[in-house]
Amino acid sequence: MLWVSAGRGPATRGRAQAADLTDAGSLSALVAGSDVVLSVCPPHAAPQVAHAVAATGFTGLYVDANAVAPSTARAIGAAAGEVAALFAATDLEAVNLGEDVTAASALKMCYAAWTKGTSALLLAIRAAAVVYGVDEALLGEWERTQPGLAARSRTAAGTARKGRGGSRVRWTRSRWPSPRPACPMASPAPPPSCTAGLLPPRS
Repeated sequence: MLWVSAGRGPATRGRAQAADLTDAGSLSALVAGSDVVLSVCPPHAAPQVAHAVAATGFTGLYVDANAVAPSTARAIGAAAGEVAALFAATDLEAVNLGEDVTAASALKMCYAAWTKGTSALLLAIRAAAVVYGVDEALLGEWERTQPGLAARSRTAAGTARKGRGGSRVRWTRSRWPSPRPACPMASPAPPPSCTAGLLPPRS
């Protein structure tokens, strides 16, 4: 399997070496030696990568495997049947949703709306409960009437922290009734009268 090292950092080079990938040196060289190009990159870069490959005159199968919006998927295009067949003999399950090139992206978007949306809602509810001093009571009520929900809220918090790659917690001052309750779990302790949100580290 080929990859392009141009413009990539040491960490990416290390991962490519660990995966035993062969460095083609340049995109044009990679395309010239490939029947299939697999694009896996940050979503915002997907159109740029697709355009760069198209500019080389590549006529093989281009697989955009990125978490892009339906509109981006439509702009890039793909042959779902060919892609599914490509992975048929592998451990990867590729599901063909038909000829609409936006279907897979739309399905992922709707699925994530539930999984990520409900996690965000749970985190917001827990934060509010802590601020009002009823977090333990809420967890107890969930355990009694909504089995598994308390555990899911803890999992959501852990996933959010890991996904941020060492997030910091930013405390934002807000108006709350006196006496001011302690804010959500953090170290060092936040100031009184605040709400919390996980934010990416400052650049």
